[in-house]
Amino acid sequence: MNACLWVYNTCIQGRRNSTPRGRSIAMVKLNAISVFLAVLASPVVWAAPSLEKRQAITPLSSAQIATFKPYSFFAAAAYCNPSTTRNWSCGTNCNANSDFIPVASGGDGASVQFWYVGYSPSLATVIVAHQGTDTSQIEALATDANIVRRSLNSSLFPGVSSAVGVHDGFGDEQEKTATQVLAAVNSAIAAHGAKKVTIVGHSLGAAISLIDSVYLPLHISGVTFQSFLYGMPRVGDQEFADYVDAHVHQTRITNKKDLVPIVPAVLLSLALAFVLAAPAQEEITNAEVTPNLTSLEKRETFPVSTAEVDSFRPYTVFAAIPACGPTNLLAWNCTKCLSNPQFTPVAAGGDGGVVQIWFVGYDPTLDSVIVSFQGTDVSKLLPLLTDVDLILTPLSPQLFPGMSPGILTHNGFAHAQSLSAAPVLSAVKAAMSRFHTSHVTVVGHSLGAAIAMISGVHLKVNLPSTTTFRLVTYGGPRVGNKAFADYIDSHFPNAVFRIVNKRDIVPVYPPRILGFEHAEGQLHIRDDLSWVSCPGHENGDPNCSLGYIANIFGWSLNDLNDHGGPYGGIPMGC
Repeated sequence: MNACLWVYNTCIQGRRNSTPRGRSIAMVKLNAISVFLAVLASPVVWAAPSLEKRQAITPLSSAQIATFKPYSFFAAAAYCNPSTTRNWSCGTNCNANSDFIPVASGGDGASVQFWYVGYSPSLATVIVAHQGTDTSQIEALATDANIVRRSLNSSLFPGVSSAVGVHDGFGDEQEKTATQVLAAVNSAIAAHGAKKVTIVGHSLGAAISLIDSVYLPLHISGVTFQSFLYGMPRVGDQEFADYVDAHVHQTRITNKKDLVPIVPAVLLSLALAFVLAAPAQEEITNAEVTPNLTSLEKRETFPVSTAEVDSFRPYTVFAAIPACGPTNLLAWNCTKCLSNPQFTPVAAGGDGGVVQIWFVGYDPTLDSVIVSFQGTDVSKLLPLLTDVDLILTPLSPQLFPGMSPGILTHNGFAHAQSLSAAPVLSAVKAAMSRFHTSHVTVVGHSLGAAIAMISGVHLKVNLPSTTTFRLVTYGGPRVGNKAFADYIDSHFPNAVFRIVNKRDIVPVYPPRILGFEHAEGQLHIRDDLSWVSCPGHENGDPNCSLGYIANIFGWSLNDLNDHGGPYGGIPMGC
């Protein structure tokens, strides 16, 4: 039995609803549609079932809605640290179900989502809850390389057909805690004589809980199961959905225009991005023509000498190592740190979760203050590229005084930069004063590259006009609109170096159709490991990044490895 609840007090029967209220329409040019349809026709990734249009839509009464309240609190409590759910001291969400008796909890909230198991006397049910996550992280799992369908683990799901497929990332997350959760549920049933098990979760936690709703009944008999799932993404294929319909008693609750329940939707995003990043050959214009959202520049490229490539090695190391963590960076204690032994760290910060790790110091060989921001892998970068923060917005006038409101950047990237803006600026000022230098170099990889571009502008408008800058980024996405790109060109002339490795997908995001545009300065690493300089904002020459990704059929999941390098022989990472 399945129910889908929409929080406008409406119950929608069926998996997908195509009534006007639930349907969105996008107009794209014909070649994008053609590519998208071709991708959807391919059986390799996911099948694309048609939408159902049903009329059985009924409002829920206040009394019916109220029955979900305790389960909502249980789902919310899964965000709390296990140290508080073990003794049920997590505050409001715990107090709402004050008679709850915890049995076990675990997870670290990073590599393993939080979870807990216990018994509710008032509801006469064992409760299993899995931590959710915010939109930027859930979309990572929903749109990363793990989007590929896979069968359920036969040792955990005995007897389930191999044709039943789930999202690889969600399946992996559930497997990490499956046996611990099973043991805790068995303990709770034995301790309290329970006859019912209720599984709850929100967002990523809802996806894990749905797979648990398939898993637990295969190993526990003599009890009934029910699931309450909030803001849940699509978890599996048609066969999985059919299995859930036949075996799982679940209620899916969706709030208003929540984006998460309609992902994974990576196919449309990829198709549009690739097609719009590399239009048909006849759309490529000469350099004299002003670039626009539907045309590329095709400019002559120039080889980069071995000596020039080697000159980037210290910057590559600086961009690679923020993930080593602030403690190691302040002590300059990491393997790659040995490549730049003369460096003196000044400050470091960030937690690698909410705030990207960063560090500031001085390199006497380069006579420059170095500012570096942590990058991230594709699975965590793509969310920022495709989530609701994709909107272009003006830079904060508090952080960027005097900046034209027409200069726009990706809202998510700007927010990420703002979280460390003040301590980074303070550290740079301190380093410039301590080492008597007016040179500042800002580096970063991936998300760190996007932050580095915005940080370069922030430092530019807040440091003395005599300060000189160099921006060196690796595998960076598009960060802002054409006005932002033009600002970078005019205020950092011949001082921006955007290094892109082979068929790295990240630099073709976000799509140009949304108004994003790269600044000058691309250096492209070709398959033969030679480097070429690609003048212009969006150079469609075959030797440049956009030329390498000619269309969606010229790219594969294996090319995701290009994002991490190596760059001049140096891979990203600590």
